[in-house]
Amino acid sequence: MTKLYHKSNPYYRQEIAKNGLLPMIGSSYLAYYDGIPKRKLKPLVFMYDRNVTEYNSTYDDDIWEIDIKKLNCRCIKKDMCPTLVGCYIYNKPIPTSAIKLIYKGSGKSIG
Repeated sequence: MTKLYHKSNPYYRQEIAKNGLLPMIGSSYLAYYDGIPKRKLKPLVFMYDRNVTEYNSTYDDDIWEIDIKKLNCRCIKKDMCPTLVGCYIYNKPIPTSAIKLIYKGSGKSIG
């Protein structure tokens, strides 16, 4: 595996293109880990592989391709949420040199 993917609201497209993917605690993170106090959550970048069904955020999001050869692979871990097979977490910033926008979403609801 040399590529992983990240979905993001198109609203953040310019910021991601400028700064890369930054670990954070976003609304999707909070939804999947409901019941865990926010203070116990650590900022992360969420990624997925394409060997599983495309991660469904219920929105037409941007899709960023991540070249994991440019990351510290020891920091890539499987997501521990049991419903998210094929998903991974990364606790460090991902630089712009390691990402490429491969799909421009509209941001509209598809769910």
